Amino acid sequence: MKYHSLMFLAFTVALALSGCAGIKDVTGDSRYHGSYDPKATYKTKKLLFLRQEAFWNPYYGGTPPSLEAFQNDKIGTYKHVTGAILPGTRIRIDSIQVNRFGGTVGRFTEAYGVVLDGDLAGAHGTLMTISRNKYDEKLGVLVPLVPTDILEIEK
Repeated sequence: MKYHSLMFLAFTVALALSGCAGIKDVTGDSRYHGSYDPKATYKTKKLLFLRQEAFWNPYYGGTPPSLEAFQNDKIGTYKHVTGAILPGTRIRIDSIQVNRFGGTVGRFTEAYGVVLDGDLAGAHGTLMTISRNKYDEKLGVLVPLVPTDILEIEK
């Protein structure tokens, strides 16, 4: 048993040192921003749900199909959903991070935001689950694109 624990520890350390996995904050590097403006504030155009620190459209990721379904859930079907984000709610982008696993395979960039209004004010999550993506060949990474049907920059 000790041998397996030591092997696992050695593998984990080797993986970390090889650069095969990790997260890097790239908020200060505009090459990774895609169409997001770090530190900008966006307004939601549609209903979203926050689940496991990620913003989701209704029906996706185990979220309810509507606000009514969420509010009327008497048996706990949506107990994993933190709450609803109503249209007009402001979300401020507070970081952009590159996530990497498997060397260059699986490199993607995520925008993270914090909710500024409503019951979920102060909640933090990734916008990857609602963002579009495009592959940047120079960087070898997927960069996020603002879903303009869901978010608009606050003026």
